[in-house]
Amino acid sequence: MNKTYSNALSFFTLYLVRPCLHPLPSWDRERGQLRIRNKCVCIKSKLYKITLFLCLILFVYLFVSNLKVKAQSLEVLIQESLQNNPQLKAAEKRWEAAKAMIPQAGAWMDPMLSFEGMSATKDIGFTKYSFMQKKIGLSQQFPFPGKLGLKKKMAQYDANMMETDYEHLKNMLISEVKMAYYELFFVNKAKEITEKNKALLSDMAKLAETKYMVGQGLQQDVLSAHLELSKLDQKLIDLKREETGIQLKLKTLLFRSKESSPVVPEEVKKTEFVVDREKLKKEALEQNPMLREQEYLVDQSQASYKLAKKEYFPDFELTLKYGQDQVSAEVMGKENFIEAMVGFNLPIYFFRKQNKMVEEKADLLSSAQESFSYKQNELINDLENKISDLKRNSDLLDLFGNGILPQAQQSFQSAQTAYQVNKVDFQALLFSLSNLYEYEMNYYMILAEYQKSLAELEVIVGRQVPEIK
Repeated sequence: MNKTYSNALSFFTLYLVRPCLHPLPSWDRERGQLRIRNKCVCIKSKLYKITLFLCLILFVYLFVSNLKVKAQSLEVLIQESLQNNPQLKAAEKRWEAAKAMIPQAGAWMDPMLSFEGMSATKDIGFTKYSFMQKKIGLSQQFPFPGKLGLKKKMAQYDANMMETDYEHLKNMLISEVKMAYYELFFVNKAKEITEKNKALLSDMAKLAETKYMVGQGLQQDVLSAHLELSKLDQKLIDLKREETGIQLKLKTLLFRSKESSPVVPEEVKKTEFVVDREKLKKEALEQNPMLREQEYLVDQSQASYKLAKKEYFPDFELTLKYGQDQVSAEVMGKENFIEAMVGFNLPIYFFRKQNKMVEEKADLLSSAQESFSYKQNELINDLENKISDLKRNSDLLDLFGNGILPQAQQSFQSAQTAYQVNKVDFQALLFSLSNLYEYEMNYYMILAEYQKSLAELEVIVGRQVPEIK
């Protein structure tokens, strides 16, 4: 029981009972009665029953009111989507896995430990007299200087691309939640406007029927009113079907079950912000995740090209061995010895291998650079289009809010008054109501499109656009 409910119930009970009771009542335990100044009031009196019944009605009303689904803010839904979306979690894990590859790419290969023995006897055992020669060795491969550094850079760029992929997916998820939220807001507003116009049209139909019955109206007016009512019923059916689809889409983004309670959007207002084209263009070129990913791909291709050119140079292998030689001990008097060896590969097939590898990496680098230039131009064009859409919708919102809607409301009110005194016909009144309905629907549709364009602009820029209070 919340505070509002408790206070209301207490007030309502005292309001009904207090006029019938004295401020200082006392309880008679023997008779089971409430005594006030030696006068008993029976608990089962008619007044008590009325009071109890009214309090019960109030309790049920307040309880049902508290069960209504509350409107959910957009920020809360965005956070819920970011926390629950499995695709975003998978992208984050791919990013973490790519970061774990960086130290691996820059590490040397594992050293090789070896044992050697040569025997001229029939005994099989690692003893002093079973082998004529025994060796234990350790070898390590060393890539040509610079190769491991380039491989580590390539792994770092790969991790950076996984990060930008995660950021892009996050921005897209936020944008999709926002757009679905604004679509749901428009559909709810459209239902509300349609219900309101249906009620107005129903009153107009009753008035037209009354005038027709007294010989002041036409049957055509009554039929036209009922036809428009049927059209509004059809519109409500379409809006409910559209609302169901948007609810399913939004629940999917939030990773909720289909049977969960519906999402109720809050009232949406126009987000005011200053359009600075040069600033937005600069931020988009610097912060857009997809463009940054393409830039990292260019850097990775450059490192890969440099690595391919280093393949002309050989890798080295150093081997150290410690051994015991029975023959040397008998001839030279020295049994122990140390052996060192350096080896390297010979890239003698460079005309078929290294040359073609350099050509391959050069082509990939050129392709990445061309794609980066294309992405830049595409990003700037998308930014200009979104800014133009925002400017157009912003101007239309001001026009509808300050001009068209107030004028349409005044026109309908004037036609409604004139029709009641037979100054205009029913068709003029119906036309005025249809215009008002259309303009109200267009206003909220433009508002939703404006907010959706702003959400798409944020994806292009790579950050949320701050609202100007």
